[in-house]
Amino acid sequence: MSEWRDTIRAEITRFCKENNTQEFGLQDLLDFSESTLREKFPENNTWEASTRRTLQELRDDGEIEFLGNGRYRMNEPVNTNPTVWIEKTQTQNRPYKQKGEYKLGKALMSPSRDQGGRKRYETMREAEVGDIVIHLLQDQHQFASVSVIDSELNESFEGPPDDRWTDEQQEQGGYLRWLREYEGIEPQIHVYDDLLEKPEYQERLRQIREGSEKIFYDKRLSLNQGHYFTRCPDELVEILAEESPYLAELLEERGYRFDGGGSISPADPYEGITDATKDIKARVSQTSGAENWLGEKIAETIVRDWTEALRRSDLIGGIVDAPDAVKCEQIVQVYRDNTQRLEELAETIGSATIQKSSLDEGQVLFVALLRDLQSETGINPNMNHVKFGALLQGRHKGDGGDELTPPDRRPAETGTIERQLKQAQQLVFYGPPGTGKTYTARQFARWWLNQQSEYTPTMEQLETVTFHPSFSYEDFIEGLTAEADDGAVEYRIEDGVFKRICRRAETAYQHAKQNDDLDEARRFVLIVDEINRGNLAQIFGETITLLESDKRLDQPNEVEITLAHSRESFTVPPNLYVIGTMNTADRSIALVDAALRRRFRFLAFPPNYSVLIDHHGFEGLNEIQDVARTSSDPYRSLVTLSILAVRELNETIVDTPDLGKGKQIGHSYLMNLDEAADIVDAWKFEILPLLEEYYFGQFERIREELFQASGGRLFHWDTEEIADFTRDDLRRALASFVDISLVEPEVNGDTDEGADTVYTLNLLLEESVLQAGDELVFDEEKVPEGSDRPYDPSEAFWRCEITGKTGQSNGVRWLFNDEEYSFSGLAQAVLEQASEHSGKVTGPDYWRHPGFDNKRLVDIRSEVQSGALTSANREG
Repeated sequence: MSEWRDTIRAEITRFCKENNTQEFGLQDLLDFSESTLREKFPENNTWEASTRRTLQELRDDGEIEFLGNGRYRMNEPVNTNPTVWIEKTQTQNRPYKQKGEYKLGKALMSPSRDQGGRKRYETMREAEVGDIVIHLLQDQHQFASVSVIDSELNESFEGPPDDRWTDEQQEQGGYLRWLREYEGIEPQIHVYDDLLEKPEYQERLRQIREGSEKIFYDKRLSLNQGHYFTRCPDELVEILAEESPYLAELLEERGYRFDGGGSISPADPYEGITDATKDIKARVSQTSGAENWLGEKIAETIVRDWTEALRRSDLIGGIVDAPDAVKCEQIVQVYRDNTQRLEELAETIGSATIQKSSLDEGQVLFVALLRDLQSETGINPNMNHVKFGALLQGRHKGDGGDELTPPDRRPAETGTIERQLKQAQQLVFYGPPGTGKTYTARQFARWWLNQQSEYTPTMEQLETVTFHPSFSYEDFIEGLTAEADDGAVEYRIEDGVFKRICRRAETAYQHAKQNDDLDEARRFVLIVDEINRGNLAQIFGETITLLESDKRLDQPNEVEITLAHSRESFTVPPNLYVIGTMNTADRSIALVDAALRRRFRFLAFPPNYSVLIDHHGFEGLNEIQDVARTSSDPYRSLVTLSILAVRELNETIVDTPDLGKGKQIGHSYLMNLDEAADIVDAWKFEILPLLEEYYFGQFERIREELFQASGGRLFHWDTEEIADFTRDDLRRALASFVDISLVEPEVNGDTDEGADTVYTLNLLLEESVLQAGDELVFDEEKVPEGSDRPYDPSEAFWRCEITGKTGQSNGVRWLFNDEEYSFSGLAQAVLEQASEHSGKVTGPDYWRHPGFDNKRLVDIRSEVQSGALTSANREG
């Protein structure tokens, strides 16, 4: 009946919206809705009478008002406890935000995904009609106004009337909500002067930030990039109200309550569900007009059915039989049909939440009322807050658990991996150490599980396990475990990781089967890391046969076995996929267990130099060789020389008979290294020890076969040890190994700023080419496409001033905030605030000097070194 009622409610809303009215006549509504109702409910031959009964129910609940003569008025929905949200936007360069139907305070809008395909605007879904929005103008740094959400979410919005959204974003459809009750804040609240930089608020602001990362400011108390629409925690609302009593008044007028109320003193959070049930029952009995009305809606037989379904089901593990899943869904539906009523009753009686539980007061109240019904029926209550939380997450349908977010970008080779995995359902990634096998498996799984548009995937759909020599059948399938109870030992069956994920996948498969939607059965992925290090026959046991795609559940040659310990029937569902990873330095693919090889497909992962080149921002090997030869920046020099050296070493390893391609050096050893010292550590503690292992400690072979009698800076050949080499030792040793003649002189010592940058600053100050007070301008060519801030060389954001200080970290002062930075540090700060840039930069490449024909500092340095430019060439 709830679906019928929801449909009638939606038809009333649609009629009123299309006719721009709050009033409607019964016959008008029947004529308007007939086609929809007949199409949606073809078996209801008394739809007119059903509509009249539903209108009476809506009258009783206060949703509509009877005016007489067959006419009704739709009442505005009342949000009795509105949430406060913050819209971080701007009006500058956005005409549609200044006037028209989408102007500030009239509408909220966002794409459903950002330009990288990420779901960064999902908070638009969480807001409700009646919630309050505070508008933060980021271009003015002002909290300017407030409004109230007036509509449900429109998910097919095509975007604002300009070209800010890409074609793909417009095709995907965006989010739109209409607003009402717009009013300005007088005076406006400055986000820095009045809030983030006020000493009396800063400690509280940091505590709020720790508890809520999705907020409009970062941990440095600066405006976050992105974060268009975020929840404003109650603690932050209180701070804003302290700063602006006028804002507090606007919020109260729109229904926000700063203080709790009620005739009964509110309860403190309960220690558990038994405590909650006892207190709630007492509060209901003490409150005039309150009662456990849930019993009116649920017959005793239904309560018993629900109790048995809860007893048989493992909701925490997500293992629920299809018939019981139906009963579990009934429980959830009863709660959802009465959510508002439960919230109102919880507020009236002053009941509370449960400690360390995510359930709100209304949800705790529902659990307590249901437990009370179980007791009245003579049943030992088995509903509790943990089980109900699992039901709300959808675990009885194969849903549930924390959301599994997709990777930032689509992994490489997804087409090949997806095709092979769909065909064989098992796949092994094999290759040398450090080639990204495990990383790719996890990234692909996260991406692939997010491709099912029908679902939001959860962590329950992805499991990772690592095989090792002592890993057993009991760990993987099931085993006996002993527990002591009052001196007695009790043995019970404990499920292993493979059995658990099979059960969860089967629950999801059966749910899809029940809905006649097997093509969209929720996928599950098991990643087995180091699959070749375990005894596969012992680990898989009798289940190895079930992996074959045609022998899985409901397939043509389905095989069902009886497990050894539990004697339970067991099959593998077709929506479970297995990805193994195999390190060929440990074991050749030719030696893999024949049973495994027959059931898995194998995908090679050799070292990938293109990944390294792209990761470090180079165009190709030619650029790498040029940078390796000429750069005096320690980081760039070591990165390029390392890439060339690993490539050279691998060519030798492949041609060495007792090594071969399975024992190459993977590219991941040279990724995610932020500083030159990290590169030194990678060689000292990972790459060179790996070579020592490959050669079984035969240092003479390492010297003669790999390093051609060189490498003295990296090894102590006489004592057969890896040397404690420096950054410059590594630089020169690698250059000699790959036959690169270094142009720049050695740079000794470690600095916070790159040595190349420090040298540039000191040289130009010593030659008086740079002087304290000189202003520099950010290079327009370095501004990323899609920058959030328009480039204006006269604006303080894009300018800095020379301090006259030599050294590392305080050579320039940013005119935007008067803070001192290094050249590189400031260039990086500008890029991070103007875009989503990450990674290191070399400062002299990013700043130009207007006094020298707007040349870059790196070019000025070169001309000073050659004698072509002196301080006499300064303009003005």
